[in-house]
Amino acid sequence: MGSPSLRGMSSDREAVSAAFDAIDAALDDLLDCDYAALATREKLALLNRCEKLRRRLPAVEHPLINALARDASPAELGGRLSHAIAEATLISRAEAARR
Repeated sequence: MGSPSLRGMSSDREAVSAAFDAIDAALDDLLDCDYAALATREKLALLNRCEKLRRRLPAVEHPLINALARDASPAELGGRLSHAIAEATLISRAEAARR
C-alpha cells in the first residue's frame, strides 16, 4: 500500500509530485547502501524485491500514457504520442510505441 500521508490523494498534483519525490529519495538511499555485509540469501532476496519493483513500474506508466492519449492533442504533444513519449523519456520511438 502507499504511504499513509499520500493515500487517497493520488489525483492531487502535489501528492503525485511528492510520491515521485519519495521514490527518488528512496532510490538515492539504496544507491548509498553498502551491500557487502549481507549474506548471499539476503542479496538474492533483495534482487527479488528489485525485480518486483521493476515489474510494478508499468502500472504507474500506463495510466499516465493513457491519460496523455485521452487528454492531449497532437498540437500539445508536438506530433504523435509515441514521438512525444520518446522525446520526453529519451527512449526510441519504437519502444515508446510499444508502451
